[in-house]
Amino acid sequence: MQTRILMRHGKAADGMQYTDDFERPLEPRGKTEVLESAKTLRQEGIIPDVILSSPACRAASTARIVAEVFGIDPSLIVYHAPLYMSDIEVYVFILNLFKGKSVLLVGHNPFIEELAAIYTNHGVIGCPTSSAIVFEFPEGEITLKSSPKTIFVNLRK
Repeated sequence: MQTRILMRHGKAADGMQYTDDFERPLEPRGKTEVLESAKTLRQEGIIPDVILSSPACRAASTARIVAEVFGIDPSLIVYHAPLYMSDIEVYVFILNLFKGKSVLLVGHNPFIEELAAIYTNHGVIGCPTSSAIVFEFPEGEITLKSSPKTIFVNLRK
């Protein structure tokens, strides 16, 4: 089985305050919620081997907080530019990286939300910031038609 953890970045600063969406940082509340979400995963025994993240400021900050909770050296976080402003097929492609490893992917809506809906057969609708959904996929290629087992759902309010 291949464990994949989809996590939406934490609550970010209002976009109206920034001319570049890419540079929006996490709000203090966002940092707290990410920390709580990562601790919940750890308490459930869900521990990633690898963290992949969008390089956008809010996602990168989320990934660093998660890495700290799991004792992963932040220099080992793998940043993929296509996770910012791409499409759902790119997310699926990236889910196929690091075969044999438990992968936590920090990304953005609508892609995290769309994948959660698809992979839970619309059992999960909506994905607030700092939410995490854990899936176990059968060995082999992950596609949009894959039918993973949903292991854990932590939808933040």
